[in-house]
Amino acid sequence: MLALVPLLGLGLGACASGGKHPSAEGQPASVTFTDYRSGLRFTIVNETHTDRVELYSRSVKASQANTKVATDEVLDALFERMGKLGFFRDASSGSAPSGGSANSIQALEVESREGAYHMVQGRGATDGGAKVFRDVRAAVLEVHANIFQAQSIDLLPEDGPLFEGPRPGSGSRL
Repeated sequence: MLALVPLLGLGLGACASGGKHPSAEGQPASVTFTDYRSGLRFTIVNETHTDRVELYSRSVKASQANTKVATDEVLDALFERMGKLGFFRDASSGSAPSGGSANSIQALEVESREGAYHMVQGRGATDGGAKVFRDVRAAVLEVHANIFQAQSIDLLPEDGPLFEGPRPGSGSRL
């Protein structure tokens, strides 16, 4: 949680610099990063959207355990940061496409009571749009990585072993 302190400070600066963004305070909100090539989705929802205990108590496949619950304040600070980086200026209204195409390889999507916004990263992206997308993606994934999660997972045979390769202490070098 201490790693989020710098983000909160950066987010507060977004309001002062005019970064307009939807609110995540006291209302359901989420942000999702999707990589269409691999099928990976990383989602952050706020506590008003989903109860942390309820979500983490449900068993899911390991490959689907990528939703994390942040406080309303942390998600709101992330939205502020996204606004400062240009996401809400450049984003399109509405939900992101459910599947990629030859030109669409990744997407970022925000959902709140104010509406849905998305950006799609593709092969034909302009330099400015690509930079905004990369910067926002980095901010979203940094926050996602720093949110504690204790998800109950089911390891199914098709998931394979949780750890692969030689185990530490087995005499082989890593």
